[in-house]
Amino acid sequence: MGTEARNIQELAGRIDQDTGWTYMGIDLSPAPMKNVSIGAALETLTAQPVGAPGTLTGAATITAAIRDIQVKQTGYNGLMLPVLEDSRLAQRWSEGRLSLDALLSYSAVCGNRPRHHPAPWRH
Repeated sequence: MGTEARNIQELAGRIDQDTGWTYMGIDLSPAPMKNVSIGAALETLTAQPVGAPGTLTGAATITAAIRDIQVKQTGYNGLMLPVLEDSRLAQRWSEGRLSLDALLSYSAVCGNRPRHHPAPWRH
């Protein structure tokens, strides 16, 4: 992810020069897609179902890794756990392995660094 983010930043720097716009950064928050699950990624990292011991540490680890990428960052830049958009998270919710209290705990470590959130582009 870091390599891709640096490539985007480099391209944005060239666009800045060509357009006069100012690149303000990128939001590296991973988002689930149809066949890509944040829940499955957490389970791979922790070797446990989401909601089991280790999930909180896994969420904090992913968020720290995102924020350690050395590019201009803007926005949230943390792990989001959208149960309605992620099939694995929805599955674990349906199984009773994931609760509202657990999601709130995970969210607390995913958004642990207050920051100013400028718009990604300004002219």
